[in-house]
Amino acid sequence: MKNDDFAGVEALRNARAFSRVVIGPGPGTPTKDEDLGVSVELLGGENGDGKGCEWAILGVCLGHQALVARSGGTCVKNPKGPAHGRVVGVKHDFKCILFDGVPSGGENGFVVTRYHSLATTACGAEFVERAWAEDDGTVMAIEHVELPRFGVQFHPESVCTAFGEVMIRNFLRACENAGFGNAALGVPRALGDADVSDEGAMRAVPVLTSTVRLVHDVLNVRERGVSSEDVFWSVFGGDDGTDCFWLDTADESKGRFSFMGGRGGKMWRRATFKLAHAPECRDHTAGDEKVRWRVGGVSCARRAPGTLTIEDASGTKTTSTLERGFVQWLDDELRRRDVSKADASALPFDLHGGFVGYLGYEMRDECDSLPPTKDSPLPDAAMFLTDRFIAFDHLTGDAYIVGLYDESDGEGERLDAEAWIVLKKSSIESLEPTSVRAMSDAFASASSAELLEKTGFSWRRTRDEYISDIEASQEAIVNGDTYEVCLTNMLHRSRSTPGDRAAALRELYSELRRSNAAPYASYLSFTIDENSPPLTVLCCSPERFLRHTQDGALEAKPIKGTTARAHPLGGDADRAAATWLENNAKDRAENLMIVDLLRNDLARVSDVGSVEVPGLMKIESYATVHQLVSTVRSRRRSDVSQMDVVRSTYPGGSMTGAPKIRTMEIIDALETGPRMVYSGSIGFFSFSSAFDLNIVIRSVVARGDDRWIGAGGAITILSDPEEEWREIELKSAALLRAVARNRGDSPDVVRAVCESISESFIARIEDGTYTVREEDGASLCALLVGASIDDDLLSFLKVVNDAHATKMMGEGCRTVVCYSLKDVFVCLTRNPTFREDKRAFEISLRAIALAIEHVGALCAEFTRDIVDAMASGPANAKVVDIHRIVESLLTYAPESRYTWIEPTMTGVESTSRGESYLEIAEAFVSAELDRPDRSMDPSSAAHIADALLKCGDLTLSASCAEIVAALLELTRNRFDDVSRRCRARLKAIEILNDESSRNLDEDSADEASYFIDNTETDQSLTHVESHFEESINAYGDASEWRRYERALIRFYVRVRGDCLSERILRAFEERIDPANFDGSVHACLAVKCHVRAFAAYIGVDGRFRRGQNSLQSSLLAPVLDNLLSWLRWRPGAAVAEIRGMVVSCLSRVASTSRDAKDGDILIQWLSHASRVSDAMKIFCTLSLHSDEIARAMGVLRRAVYAADPDNARAHVDQFARKYMDDLSTSTFEHERERACEALRETLEHMGTSTEAAAHLRELFPFADDANDVIRRTVRATLERAKTQHSTLIEDFASSPTAKSFVHTDGLAGLRAVSAEDGW
Repeated sequence: MKNDDFAGVEALRNARAFSRVVIGPGPGTPTKDEDLGVSVELLGGENGDGKGCEWAILGVCLGHQALVARSGGTCVKNPKGPAHGRVVGVKHDFKCILFDGVPSGGENGFVVTRYHSLATTACGAEFVERAWAEDDGTVMAIEHVELPRFGVQFHPESVCTAFGEVMIRNFLRACENAGFGNAALGVPRALGDADVSDEGAMRAVPVLTSTVRLVHDVLNVRERGVSSEDVFWSVFGGDDGTDCFWLDTADESKGRFSFMGGRGGKMWRRATFKLAHAPECRDHTAGDEKVRWRVGGVSCARRAPGTLTIEDASGTKTTSTLERGFVQWLDDELRRRDVSKADASALPFDLHGGFVGYLGYEMRDECDSLPPTKDSPLPDAAMFLTDRFIAFDHLTGDAYIVGLYDESDGEGERLDAEAWIVLKKSSIESLEPTSVRAMSDAFASASSAELLEKTGFSWRRTRDEYISDIEASQEAIVNGDTYEVCLTNMLHRSRSTPGDRAAALRELYSELRRSNAAPYASYLSFTIDENSPPLTVLCCSPERFLRHTQDGALEAKPIKGTTARAHPLGGDADRAAATWLENNAKDRAENLMIVDLLRNDLARVSDVGSVEVPGLMKIESYATVHQLVSTVRSRRRSDVSQMDVVRSTYPGGSMTGAPKIRTMEIIDALETGPRMVYSGSIGFFSFSSAFDLNIVIRSVVARGDDRWIGAGGAITILSDPEEEWREIELKSAALLRAVARNRGDSPDVVRAVCESISESFIARIEDGTYTVREEDGASLCALLVGASIDDDLLSFLKVVNDAHATKMMGEGCRTVVCYSLKDVFVCLTRNPTFREDKRAFEISLRAIALAIEHVGALCAEFTRDIVDAMASGPANAKVVDIHRIVESLLTYAPESRYTWIEPTMTGVESTSRGESYLEIAEAFVSAELDRPDRSMDPSSAAHIADALLKCGDLTLSASCAEIVAALLELTRNRFDDVSRRCRARLKAIEILNDESSRNLDEDSADEASYFIDNTETDQSLTHVESHFEESINAYGDASEWRRYERALIRFYVRVRGDCLSERILRAFEERIDPANFDGSVHACLAVKCHVRAFAAYIGVDGRFRRGQNSLQSSLLAPVLDNLLSWLRWRPGAAVAEIRGMVVSCLSRVASTSRDAKDGDILIQWLSHASRVSDAMKIFCTLSLHSDEIARAMGVLRRAVYAADPDNARAHVDQFARKYMDDLSTSTFEHERERACEALRETLEHMGTSTEAAAHLRELFPFADDANDVIRRTVRATLERAKTQHSTLIEDFASSPTAKSFVHTDGLAGLRAVSAEDGW
């Protein structure tokens, strides 16, 4: 029962439902009724005389002190000082039943854990002392002189107390001896079950609405030298880096899996939750009738319902008020979905889709905890519902690319998930390993004050204020109100952050994970709303809060005890520091208190007896510190959900102290602001009921210009306030060093340099000493660097430009601007900052446009440099800046009007930035066509259109297509080769467009045929195939790649020229070659497409009727050889489908070429190089799993027999054995029917051979098969075989065996039935 459950205790008492009571530990004072709560009545009333008692009592700690105080004894502050988390030996007098079977003294193994500030100095007349602490003589146990009432000052339930279970059983036996209950009843199901019953009454279990399916692919990245960091920044965290997550096992030695993801598929959601404002708190007074909290002090009511905002994959947002809270909403969402067990079992980790994100510290409002008194400025919880993610196995080096879909959404969603997997796998395969930047030692020796000055952070509470709070915490410990207080402080900075905030945060996290590698690190970025910057959490936590596996196992790994590592790591000094920590009494006490607290929290939701501590106070070493870590495990009760576990245990005890509720009241009174994300948890809640959560420490939280870093430590009676302050400085220093080393967070030097350069220019201009110097270009370029990092710094560049315009409008000024332009070109083409930083690139382009406007015609000589500069930036740069430069160049430097064509087209054809150059070309042409006079001459228009079409790889963007059409409109009256080639090429492109090709008229078809057959055919085919490969590797869904396949087939089918036919056959030879098959999804897809395309190609009328025997033998044979090679493969799921397509394709070759002038091509091919033997061996392994395959195999068998009858006859018995086996053993009736028909045809080819006779004997019993089709086929086969095996058939028909198989009248009956059946 809880200490404030007066009604519950009264009900049990009236029902006489109990006879034994254990009054548990405090905190509190035994003389305060508000601290004892319901225990006052259980102790026997205000008089405490115990006469006529109704139940036996065991008092533990505060319960022990209450027994003493209520019987006239004395409990005062322990003269020897508070003892919390102290493990000591105890001696007893062997006269108390409680210690039966328990040895006396620590040397004999009887040690206990003490948690108390008060102590018994006189136990009163009704009790006698029975046990004493060996270290200071404090009374450890008392016994009532008459009644079964006992008290122990220590905690028998502590993990470090020996013989605790023995003492409890002795108490039960003592009760039975005194007539209070039966000792055999044992321990109740759970002591203090989790507080889930109240909500359980209002919480209906959601009806399961969907089954979640998983598809995945695996790629080993270790072989490629690619790291998980390479993949995350490339696949999910690039550009603005929002709406992505990375649960990062940065310290791979202490963890196996990392998970990462971003915006996903149809199921994806982003959920952010904000608690309502905290109500006003009040102080309870002595006049309060009953205190609803189980301890006294400041109380705060639960908050009003909070607000949930959800954005789905389509961008639709909904906002709602959660009457039952966010934790319950999560519970409902998880219960509504079930993961396919078969899909989940194929993955070696517990995340099978679900929610990934954080729960803030203030979310304790919705848990069995004290409501918070402070409001967080950030969302109190933020989660992604992830349905697309990548998991890294650091043990094997494998990357699992996982997609989820709702089974009810059908095949389309599965294909979308598979398409996403293919796309991400292709992206990872294309990654190049990046070199790991050496860890900087900058600021390694900087003091805390220096780091604060460098980074601009300041503490929420000053050193003096924090030390004062430590002393207040220790005073509360002395008074018995708490054992341990986890006190925290917060660093905060709010100032304009230079540069790309997202890029700066990415760099900061990379620095953090290198310098502070931790097993429970994470990077989270959430878009909160469109009008505010994203929220980003960078966490390097070494501490697991709680893990729950699919089968209900729970594990917590609390950390308490920290000391700095000594260099060199692993040296004598470093090992000595670890040994000191392991033996330090203060740190061991801190850790033990949290372990006992977590054991209590877990016991409320776990099976009795399942809570264990396999690792107690073990040293774990991290990059900068040694830590004392324990492991607590248990098994969840079947009647509580995964979120019930969170309700019972959140927040983690290592961030509150012990005991939890009263200590949080003390923390709320001392700390002046919310903890927000810090002290909360980051992790996942899987659809498979598993979850894994960390404790958010060692973290930087960023939103806009604000940065927060939390740090804290456990305060005990042994704490030294000065040392505790130094500990939070130590914990924050590692983060501050990373911030200081992060270039994006150090604006002061950049601003100072820009200001100095600007002042120097202005001074020279104003005092008349200004002269043209080439180095001025570099100085102006330095201003551009500053402006690219921070828009505010543009003012310095503007001042210099204005001074030029005002004072120096002559040639000298224009020359200096040309110098600066040259330096800008160097930066843009050589400096990675300018190439990769979007803002820097865009600002530089704006500066180029201004320079062009200023110097005019002088820029004509820089046309090539300007074009290259525009193409050098990141792909996501603003196109508007390119258009501005184009307009400026054509307006202020008309001499460059056509000089852009050559460098632009050269760039398209010869660099990897072809798309960027093509975009620039479109901008120039658009500007030309938008001129009022549209004065471009038709010849130039035709040549530009020709160049654009050549650059487009037979594909055009919509804007480029419009531009080409406009250019060709200017050439409509021209009939030269260039103009006609352009029109033909444009029609050829239309052929490859699924929509436009449906309504091509005859003239359009003629134009396209002219282009395909007579203009650069070999190059055109290369363009088509290259485009197809790119499309197939990045397809979005099944309908898309089918469209590309149809386009490819149409192109092949339309080609007639012999030269291009030769080129196409060589392409088929390469692309159908199994040796080039890597097993990937898109590789399989490409093979299928080319097999279908080849079937269409050879099926065109007249294709093989031109008498091109040399072409057929030298070029077609390798293609057919490769097709045959596919049939040797063992049929995996994908390859089996390819095998079936190959069989159909070979059959089509035979069918479409049979009337060719030079004979059947397939037969010619089979007749050479002993292919018949090879083909027979392969064909006889193929199953007839469809009617199409069965028909195709019939065609192929006939071709084999025709190509080499003697050789085929030598192998035909293999066919017969294969089909007889299928007829006898197959469980699929349709397959048996096909095998029977194939066997009939095979036996006809076998003629009078003895092998045929043997097969006929085996076939005879099937004449009365239950399958009607098989029965008819067999009887017809036997009837026809009579002409070649008459004696055999007649002998069988007249044999006794035949009568049991067929009819009593033998073959006559068989004939009769056959006749009746219509054979």
